[in-house]
Amino acid sequence: MISTASLAQVSKQQGAALLRFLAILGLALLVFALVLLVFGKNPVEAYVDIFVSTIGSSYGWS
Repeated sequence: MISTASLAQVSKQQGAALLRFLAILGLALLVFALVLLVFGKNPVEAYVDIFVSTIGSSYGWS
């Protein structure tokens, strides 16, 4: 039988892994936004275009 302490430990490890993943993802998005700014592009517009073209159309879902 699994004890509550071991479940809490697993949950804590999963939370740390999720937090690490989100931090890395956020850093990647920030770095890409800075690259876009250096080239004179609007990062918000670029991210909206990426989102709309991948999720906002039936072609993106296929």
